[in-house]
Amino acid sequence: MALSGCAEEAGVTEGSGDAASDSAASTPAAEQPPTEEEAGTEIAMAGTAWLTVGTDGAVQTTFVDEDGRYRDFRNSEPFGQGSWEQRPDGTICFEPDSGTGACWEIEPDGSETDIFATDSEGRRIDIKRITYAPPQDDEDG
Repeated sequence: MALSGCAEEAGVTEGSGDAASDSAASTPAAEQPPTEEEAGTEIAMAGTAWLTVGTDGAVQTTFVDEDGRYRDFRNSEPFGQGSWEQRPDGTICFEPDSGTGACWEIEPDGSETDIFATDSEGRRIDIKRITYAPPQDDEDG
């Protein structure tokens, strides 16, 4: 994702989740937390991982660490890293250790696993949530 690196590559559209549950019917609506759609673009990004597939078939994966850092991989090889922040309006900004950063507006696509991200130039990609893997300790390699 470091969405800054994959903006020109169209994304993946996969999966949909069913958020219905029996317990929701028994809880008054006023006590239920808002869904991501109802809350706007407030999608918690810390401790998540995202994947997109470019038009060239390259797989871009971004791990958004809780400490304000991110790690990018392209076809499973390290591709970049830097810092990130989620602004109060839900915008996610990535600042690579080298190069130019970018900010993205995010919005749910109606599933539980995908979101759309749009940069300041209007490029929109579909990214899929995947399993988060924390950074390895230097001792672990």
